[in-house]
Amino acid sequence: MIHIAPLALAKLLARLLLRALGKRSLAHVRHLHASHRAYKHAERHEQNRLRDEEVIHSLAKQQRPARLHIGAGFNQLEGWINTDLEPEHAGCLTMDAGRPLPIESETLGHIFCEHLIEHLPRAQGVQLIAESFRCLVPGGRLRIATPDLSVYLSLFDRAASSKTGIDATDQPSEQFLKLYGRLLEDEPMTANKAINHVVRNWGHQFIWTKDELTGVLRSAGFVDISEHDIGQSEDPALRDLERHQLTVDGQVNQLETMVLEACKPKSLGER
Repeated sequence: MIHIAPLALAKLLARLLLRALGKRSLAHVRHLHASHRAYKHAERHEQNRLRDEEVIHSLAKQQRPARLHIGAGFNQLEGWINTDLEPEHAGCLTMDAGRPLPIESETLGHIFCEHLIEHLPRAQGVQLIAESFRCLVPGGRLRIATPDLSVYLSLFDRAASSKTGIDATDQPSEQFLKLYGRLLEDEPMTANKAINHVVRNWGHQFIWTKDELTGVLRSAGFVDISEHDIGQSEDPALRDLERHQLTVDGQVNQLETMVLEACKPKSLGER
């Protein structure tokens, strides 16, 4: 009787099985393994989300009026409840901005999201704004930083706008395209390519204009809607928060980003 070690026998059986299955079946098996891994990852993520949303609810209630940072990424703000769909830091909590906020009404003093709302379909973006209004205390403020679609549309106008103007006398749209092309390593960049990049890449779902976003904020009940430069605010709690310029070219970020703030009325008479 021939004795075969268990490991060697397992390898032999595996080779025979693979030979019998053939390449197409092997690909199917690999696909099943990948699907299983994806399912287990989604299951763990959902468990983390449910656990962390209980923590978010508790922290917001304890710290009322609390400060909520949505889509924090690497930018962990001190004194804020930092949240993200896929947290990158131990202090960041799992939260899906496309769902209703796991927070009681009139609990938050400030809400901040930077380059986040464009990753949501429009309907979810509208819901996030409505949820922000619900969760803010009267007089609370929402600050949103996001790419401005008008900047990209203005690239089709050779006269160019002041928003994109680096040098109003030297075809500013062309200069923006050079910066953008260098950033994306896609040169020569054109207006047509640039607008496709911003609406299709990086998981973007809906790119807002100032008028569109302002209209939704007003419909949700917000007042005193104002535009600010990156890092600037009349509210000390909302100054120097943005950090997206650390992940992309700072000049491109400065030119493409609009920052809007909106206030929940202190009384119904303000609306």
